[in-house]
Formats: sequence, structure tokens, C-alpha cells
Amino acid sequence: FHALPFINQDLITYELCEKLVSKDGFAIQVIPDHFITKELSFKAAENGTLLRLIPEEYFSEDLILLVFKNGKHEPDINDVPSRFITENLLAEYVKIGKGLWLDKACKQNGIDKLHILKQVIDSGIEYLNCIFGNHFSKETVDYAFSVYKNQEDWNKYVQKYKLKFERIGLNVYL
Repeated sequence: FHALPFINQDLITYELCEKLVSKDGFAIQVIPDHFITKELSFKAAENGTLLRLIPEEYFSEDLILLVFKNGKHEPDINDVPSRFITENLLAEYVKIGKGLWLDKACKQNGIDKLHILKQVIDSGIEYLNCIFGNHFSKETVDYAFSVYKNQEDWNKYVQKYKLKFERIGLNVYL
């Protein structure tokens, strides 16, 4: 796709652009604007691209999450316009194992971070890796314990993150 800007523009078709984006979502950055559609944007998202390479007019929660899930790089919540930042989007962002900029996104949009993390915890014990790996705190541990204390897998997560438990004095859970 890197050669596309050097090709005679009359030879470029939508079909060619679609094939390029199907092979590598980053191709969308060199596709002539008049060929970029909502469908092509979704295809780029499916095949790994950055949100900032897609025209904002095609943004939706589904597209943003698709970019985050299929991206070859750490998704950047900072690329998401504030009007698309919802509790659901942030919870899904955390569930896919990300959350680097969660604090900032929550503060800028007046969303309670702990509420988001509780939603993720409520979604299933399998998300405790995302929570304990990236958002470990007394509050998240207390809440997760209240939800999962009677489940067999609870101790697996406690053992995996034992050092974090010890580091912040949560030995009562060990």
C-alpha cells in the first residue's frame, strides 16, 4: 500500500483500495479520500489500524471498539472524541486488557472510574486479570472479593497477584 501515492490516480479503484485495506488496515492512510467509506473504515478496523487514520464522520462505538480489539498497537483512548466516551466504551476498553489512559478519560468526561471498574468486575471473574493487572487497588480488591469470594477461581487470582496484595497491605485476602 505504500506505493499507492505513486500510482496514476486513474488506475486506483475502490476494489483496489478494499483489497489493500483487507490486507493491512493501515492502508487506509494512503487511500484517496473519495474512496473512504464507512464500510472501508470498518474493514480497516478489522485488519488493524489506528483510530486517528479513520475519518471522524464514520466513528461509532462499534468502530472504536473494533479498532481497539484488532489494533497492532496499544489503543489510545485519547484519540476518541469526548462525545463517544461512555461508561460502556470505557468498560469494554478495560475488558480488552487496556486502560492506560482510563484515569484521564474518566476525569475529562466526568465519569467515575471505580464505577467503570466495578462494571468490569461484574462482567465475569475472567476480567480480574485486567483489573488486577492494570487497576489494582484496595477498592477493586474489596469489590471483587464481595462478588467472587465463594468462587473456586478467586484464589487463583489472589495467588497470581500475591505480591500486589502484600505490597498494599491486603494480607487479609491471602
